Amino acid sequence: MSQIKKFSYQDTRRRWLIPIAVFLMFFIELLFLNSLILSFKFFLPYYPVSTIVFIIAIIAFFAGNYVAKFFYSFTSRSRIINIVVLFFYIVAISFYFLKLYFWGESLSDLNIYVKSKYFSVLIIVVPSFLCGVLNNYFLNISTGDFLDDKNLLFSYVVAFFLAISAVFYLSAFDFGHGKFACDKNIAASLVSLLLFAVMIFINQKFNPEPLYAKQYIDEEVEEDKQKILREDLFYTYLNFTYIITYLYLGQILLNRFYVFSYKNMDLYIGATIISMVVGFFAARLKKLHLFHIISESLFPLIFFAFMFILFYAESRFSYKIALSLSAVPSFVYGFALKKTFDNILERYDHQQRYRVVNFALFIIPVPVIFILSIVSFTNIVFFLVLYIIAFLNLIIPALFVFNLKISFVKKFCYLGFILTLIFTTVFFHIYLKLPFNLKKFYNYSENFEVLQNTNYNLPYIVERGEVRFLGEPAFYLSNSRIKNYKRAVAALSLYEKEGTRSLVIDSNQSFFKNSLYTLLDDFTCLDPVPERFVDDNRLPVSGLESYFVYKSEIVNFILNSKRSFDFIIDIPNIFDQKNHSFRFSRAYYNLLKNKMNEAAIYGLVVDLKFMPAQRLESALKNLNSSFAFSNFYLFSDVLVVLCSDSEDSLQITANAYNRLADDISSNQQCSLIFYDNIHLLENMLPVKLSEILQKIESAGDSFNPEILRELKSYKNIINSSFLKSEPKLASSIESSFAKNSKILSLLSQMDYAETIDDYEKEIDILLELKKFTPYNDAIKNYVNAHLSYKDKYYQGEAVRFEKLKRWDEAVSLYKAILKIDKNNFEANYRLALLYITLQDLNQAFKYLDDALKIDKNNPDAIYQMGVLLFSTEKFKDAIKYFETAKELNLRTPLLFMYLGLSYEKIGDTAKALECYEEAASIDPEDLKIRELRDMLKAKLSSTSTVTEAQKTNMIDDEQGERISLPVNKKAINARIRDDEQ
Repeated sequence: MSQIKKFSYQDTRRRWLIPIAVFLMFFIELLFLNSLILSFKFFLPYYPVSTIVFIIAIIAFFAGNYVAKFFYSFTSRSRIINIVVLFFYIVAISFYFLKLYFWGESLSDLNIYVKSKYFSVLIIVVPSFLCGVLNNYFLNISTGDFLDDKNLLFSYVVAFFLAISAVFYLSAFDFGHGKFACDKNIAASLVSLLLFAVMIFINQKFNPEPLYAKQYIDEEVEEDKQKILREDLFYTYLNFTYIITYLYLGQILLNRFYVFSYKNMDLYIGATIISMVVGFFAARLKKLHLFHIISESLFPLIFFAFMFILFYAESRFSYKIALSLSAVPSFVYGFALKKTFDNILERYDHQQRYRVVNFALFIIPVPVIFILSIVSFTNIVFFLVLYIIAFLNLIIPALFVFNLKISFVKKFCYLGFILTLIFTTVFFHIYLKLPFNLKKFYNYSENFEVLQNTNYNLPYIVERGEVRFLGEPAFYLSNSRIKNYKRAVAALSLYEKEGTRSLVIDSNQSFFKNSLYTLLDDFTCLDPVPERFVDDNRLPVSGLESYFVYKSEIVNFILNSKRSFDFIIDIPNIFDQKNHSFRFSRAYYNLLKNKMNEAAIYGLVVDLKFMPAQRLESALKNLNSSFAFSNFYLFSDVLVVLCSDSEDSLQITANAYNRLADDISSNQQCSLIFYDNIHLLENMLPVKLSEILQKIESAGDSFNPEILRELKSYKNIINSSFLKSEPKLASSIESSFAKNSKILSLLSQMDYAETIDDYEKEIDILLELKKFTPYNDAIKNYVNAHLSYKDKYYQGEAVRFEKLKRWDEAVSLYKAILKIDKNNFEANYRLALLYITLQDLNQAFKYLDDALKIDKNNPDAIYQMGVLLFSTEKFKDAIKYFETAKELNLRTPLLFMYLGLSYEKIGDTAKALECYEEAASIDPEDLKIRELRDMLKAKLSSTSTVTEAQKTNMIDDEQGERISLPVNKKAINARIRDDEQ
């Protein structure tokens, strides 16, 4: 049998160049977009740069793809159009990659963005548009049949996928950044020239004249190999939609168990695409005529297996292993995709294939990914989306299979597969206790709840913890840290003049709203951290903040703002300090200067504990290059840097100094951080920036903020240029320093002791300061205010450390409390418990005895004293304490157990048995108590005469042995008796 078949292309000699050109084109385009995104991310770190760039690029790509036919309709000589389009494409790409070589920083992405956002958009649009034109040509050629009955669709798809995978892998391994950046730019330009060289030899027409040939078909073979095809394109497109959805859900699933990062995302995309390519090749080895139909039902099976393994393991294995597991579903997707393409090739002619493939590869993914990206994935939403997609994957193929003319056994097996998968999924969902609630499926931030439990209105912050996003520290909460941030703002307010317009750029606003900003008269507060980075969490309303906070990326705010400022205060969070180098670059400072009035001040506040030494050194050098004058304050580990081009702007005026004194006396927030305005000036570092740089450089990676304290000098403050305009003020300050030198020295030591959690030293200094209170009302109010809450603060901290099993730190805190009040029962008692845990008998006796002197009728303390006496084999004395505790209505199984042991030790077995019975009635599940009781009963019921050496009672087994302190697992975990009450 023969039939006439239509072909599109006759020349087969150079068709192998087309997939090479496809790979090179997409590789260059994606490399260009990746470089552009990384460049924009540098100065727009919190902005959704990736999303915006890809949206612009895709729109331009679609536009080029759409108008390509119009271009190619002008002439049948497609090579001319290709070369012209490619020439402009190479010019656009090379301009981007090489612009810094020829025009320098004037054409950096930042400067282009600052000068014209529209030109930045144009840089994205032009290459993407031209890439769309070229892609239309390549796809059209690849979907046509050559005279030897072959086509290039398989090669086209593989080349496309390999280009995607290659770029994302290069991005994941940071190729082309840092020291390789220049090499990358040159390499990208050379690759574009290679594409041009390849394109010269491609001469296939876009609109070829059809060719016809007679084809002979073996009827029997054809009948055996008959394929059953779907009649509706909807199902073909649905297959692509499923794959995209599963790939997206796979990324979300990994985000739940592993910290989200762009590197991890790049690795995931690269790995899944490579796995799909492997599946693509594997599908060529086996001809499964119905696989493109029934493959959908395998998608949920393989994805559920991947998901349940991750939930079962709960991050116990590395991300690389999880990535390897994700490759298995991707392999199946690739296998199914190849069969889908085979179906398209066999079902449709040249132009129909082109339209179907073009729609499937370049149209469908965009709305699917866009819709998924705007969905807020809570636990319930994730599983609903997943299970609905899985249900469609099972039902639609089932309807098709049951309409086929195949045996009932095959239909029954397929039905059994579906039912088994459904029941298995339900079982594992329940067994693994997968959440089905409104909580977010994965979070950007961690430990934000510690902030929601914090009351910033209190004079002290009890809570302590580290808030993280994207797996790295973003904010560290502690009482000393909050105080130092407030001190920094108070110091900055000294330099505010009348009519000053201030801009506060505070990246900590999501974690801590500094109430002392109200010391500034006219200010705008900007928070660049978007709410999605903290998972839309909000701080509880405290009532002290009376200012509005703008949410915007810094660069965009500066460019859009029509106001200029006299004072810019910049407070990066610790995530910024480590990851966002632009925030400390010369380009950033120059950008801010464009919005600063003449003689304006720039103030930088950084946390030195979390600031990399190299980053700090770089920031100070850039500030030194950008501003003429500088001044510094050091509040323990919080550094304040003030810079200006006018030395007069950094002068401290008498009005500002006196205003601060009024704030300290009238504002409770100020009175808790300074005892007097001279206390603030004591933290000034009146040195040149070069001296600080020298300290940092000499310390290297071992830099400690403590070394900067060596630069403090009262004489240097008095003699500094910052007081030269106010000689009377300088004289007054000199007198205050002389009068309060001892107090100021102690305060400085106390602040540092608080920062490093040296509680005992902090209290020692407070008590030393108390000696000055009879003749100094200011220090009297300051010390009394601190002592009034320190014991409560230490108590809370000590309990927290006990829960963390950090016994030594808890001991230090309780000792600090006793220095404030030696008659504090709780501190003495809990110290005794801690020393029991630490097996220090002498200290335990001491503090427990002190506790009983304060409260002699406390049953818990009495019981613990009995335990200590029992452990030192003073059984009769121990019995007195145990009996007293029992008379005070303490009824715990351990009390009666130790009372029974004590009676058994002195030979009173009847009372011992009575105590064991009582203990067993309180806690029938305690195996040790039951064993003691049963062994004693056996001993009493025995009629045999045994010698003392033959007795087997467990108490007698302990004869001659030192009885260890009764610190069982329950005592260590729950902190002994009083926590069990």
